[in-house]
Amino acid sequence: MGAYDLGELGPAQVASSGLQGLLEAYKMKMAGDVEQAKLRQSGFNAGANSEMNSLRLAETIRANMAREKLKEAENDRPGGAEIRTLNGRNYLVRKGARGQEIWTPESGQIGSAPQATEAQGNIASISQAPEYLAALNEVPGGQVGRRASQTPVIGSLLGLISPKIAAAREKRKAFITPYLSSGGGKALTEGEKKVFEGRVSESSFFGPSTAEQGIKDLTQEIAGKTGSAIGTRAMGPETGNLQAALDAAMSKARAGGALPGGDGAWEATIYRGKPARRRKLADGSYEVEVPD
Repeated sequence: MGAYDLGELGPAQVASSGLQGLLEAYKMKMAGDVEQAKLRQSGFNAGANSEMNSLRLAETIRANMAREKLKEAENDRPGGAEIRTLNGRNYLVRKGARGQEIWTPESGQIGSAPQATEAQGNIASISQAPEYLAALNEVPGGQVGRRASQTPVIGSLLGLISPKIAAAREKRKAFITPYLSSGGGKALTEGEKKVFEGRVSESSFFGPSTAEQGIKDLTQEIAGKTGSAIGTRAMGPETGNLQAALDAAMSKARAGGALPGGDGAWEATIYRGKPARRRKLADGSYEVEVPD
């Protein structure tokens, strides 16, 4: 298109020529805006794809690290043991020589002061069981003397004239009180506590010694419940030394005849709410057997 000499054009031609120029300029601006929009969208898509790829890469790295940690933990477990949780505590569970499950508590878990106090009360009673049994066997008069010594009024009077009866009465109190006042028996009703105390009393003046058998039965029950509680509760600053204290009390009770067997012997316990038996192995873990 050549240059126009406005002097040679009429008014209508000048107006038409100006509008045409404006229209061409508007078209060019619109084309430029569209191109810029395309470029911006292309850049946004590229950035979004890059961010998505980064997220996917980070997620892949995290998943791989989690798998590696799990693999390391599995490699650290002895004999293909697996982790199980019981009553809020983690255990390494593996198969024993005869196919039985052996549960070993993981260390470093936090316990509580009330749990420790209860266990300590039980342990105190267990440690006093052989002393009460020995003192009871020292009471003069055999079965008749034992029964008389355990009768409230008569026993108190006899204790004034017989040091051995007085000692037996004190040892009876030392055996019963920790369990009932601070141990597992503190939750019993007054009637239930009387029944508990009656289990270590002679039922008659003649016949088998029910007091001796009662001491042994109760000691075994308390030891079993305490061992199960220590094994299934979290152990930490408050409860970390309870297993050693229980082992010492049980060893003393075995030596004094209040518990059956010797070191490594089977002992009664509770496993997942069912009566069971367990024994300590050389590595410090426990082998537990539950009757079918």
